[in-house]
Amino acid sequence: MANEELQQKWSELVKRAWSDDQLKQRLLNDPEPLLRESGVEIPEGTKPRVVVDKDTVSVEFLPKTAQEGELTENALGAVVGGDNTATTLSNLANMRHEMLKAVANNLRS
Repeated sequence: MANEELQQKWSELVKRAWSDDQLKQRLLNDPEPLLRESGVEIPEGTKPRVVVDKDTVSVEFLPKTAQEGELTENALGAVVGGDNTATTLSNLANMRHEMLKAVANNLRS
């Protein structure tokens, strides 16, 4: 999914949620099903978390925790093919930054 398309879908969902208290609570308490229903792609091996700051609403995709004794995908990747954590974190930070800008722009309009 293109970054612009993701931002558009996220912005539309946030606008709807902030005008509907029930939808807002669903988004804050259990965002994964609502994001999927809205067409927002959730990266494999992650779980979404919605963060409400003073002027912005954003979604972060956090790594799912491994069961005791299991390696996470990132840990397994580091063992098998080298550590790519910096690239992943950089990509997530860039996506979050772009989404925050899009939400702020939509809230202003």
